Amino acid sequence: MAKMVTIKVDGQSVEVEEGVNLIAALDAAGIHIPHFCYHPALGFDGNCRLCLIEVEGGRGPQIACNTPAQDGMEIYLSRESSMALRRNTLEFTLINHPLDCPICDQAGECKLQDYYMELGPYQSRMDASKKVDKGKKFDFGCNIVHDQERCVLCARCVRFLRQVTGTAELGITNRSELARVTTFPGKPVDNRYAMNIIDICPVGAMTSKDFRFKQRVWYLKTAKSVCHGCAKGCSIYVDHNQEKYKRDKVYRFRPRVNDLVNGHFICDEGRLSYRRENENRMTRATVNGIPEDTVNAIQSARSSIEGSSGNLLVVVDPNWTTEQLYSAKKLAEHYGGKINGYSANQVQVGDGDDYLIRDDKAANRRSLELLEISQDKAHFTRYLRESAVVLLLGNDILDGLSVEQADEITTLLDEKTVIAVDSHSGGASRLADITIPCASYSEYSGALVNCDGILQHIEKAVTNDNTAAPAQVTLAQLASDAWNSELQVLRQELSAKVAALAEVSWDDLPDTGVALEKKEAHV
Repeated sequence: MAKMVTIKVDGQSVEVEEGVNLIAALDAAGIHIPHFCYHPALGFDGNCRLCLIEVEGGRGPQIACNTPAQDGMEIYLSRESSMALRRNTLEFTLINHPLDCPICDQAGECKLQDYYMELGPYQSRMDASKKVDKGKKFDFGCNIVHDQERCVLCARCVRFLRQVTGTAELGITNRSELARVTTFPGKPVDNRYAMNIIDICPVGAMTSKDFRFKQRVWYLKTAKSVCHGCAKGCSIYVDHNQEKYKRDKVYRFRPRVNDLVNGHFICDEGRLSYRRENENRMTRATVNGIPEDTVNAIQSARSSIEGSSGNLLVVVDPNWTTEQLYSAKKLAEHYGGKINGYSANQVQVGDGDDYLIRDDKAANRRSLELLEISQDKAHFTRYLRESAVVLLLGNDILDGLSVEQADEITTLLDEKTVIAVDSHSGGASRLADITIPCASYSEYSGALVNCDGILQHIEKAVTNDNTAAPAQVTLAQLASDAWNSELQVLRQELSAKVAALAEVSWDDLPDTGVALEKKEAHV
């Protein structure tokens, strides 16, 4: 256990962890010291000098990012001489910085703006005509546009590409006021985590081609969620907004700090997967290709399932939440059918790396294992041949198959009644006799278990007047509401039936999730 010591900050005693740099130590105690170059995942660099503080008995001002906390230390942040250190440093930073906040994507979440409002100086002593003009709109590759005028040379981007990705595509050239971040000739930024430098840039010098000029951040609403891009289940923020006369729409995913899972970063594929939430949505129920009211479509589907005499195959998507997978199993058991979670496209051997990206692209495969839902291909094929009704729950069973395999599956489906409950159109759902739309994962709450056994909660983000119901509600309706589909009720049942979930406190799940103990399931 870390040793705690007591230091004094502006005369007030504060307990902090010994040996930790003062920025991190005081941040844990709720006291923020302005800084640009320091980042908890990258360490200190000491170049911005914005964290200068006064330490009693010191030989002069010291940078907090490289000053370890020691017992009995006395530091000053708020007295005028200490604030002047940071104010003067900020004045130098602002000398050549453009006044383009009205068009800057970082406006509203910019540290330079925040520190200017906190520290000043509000009257510039510099002649604007002598300002050094740097370039704008440099294409660095990987969806990154760089604005050299805004750069404060904190070097976070350079250090990230050296320390985290190991690709080192950026460097700082020239000296003094002519120094700038740039790529090497013929070597654009090219790695699967590159867009993280947009997040860690404190001033909007790194901008996203994808998000550039799309939204003002103060209009965005934010929900805590989990990336569905692979089995790692990185923690993310979902930023969305409903403009007047338009649908509530997701505009971006951002990494959410979680030391149990992804640390401070996410991959670019996961970041850009937000687009799927807005594209190709299944918006209308259909019966035999004709648009139908959702209630009538559910009634038609229920009649077909009831007439199957138990010859029902429920095919689930390993990206669905734990509660939804459990509801699917209840539905299969209710009608005496079979359930399977096989999906040909979910494992891409060799695509993963030793950092965050995994070969397994199923976000919730561990829940299939906890619920003892078979993923065996042979079982799937046999059940498919034997069934009279096939219920496709978000699973595009044709994706990832060869042409011959897809033709074989299509021929089998032509002989059966196919019902698709999905949030998106396309794939196997086009072969369905009955389609029923359901909410996508930004539109409901639930739980996921990642490849390391970390259970995380996802918050509902998007709300629209005509948003379809979450899948667990539709599944209960297909069984004539034979069970309560409320989230809390399903979670109570899961805790009672799945040993690994028995001790989960659903109402008090931390934002970082909880590590599940490996116990034998008893569903």
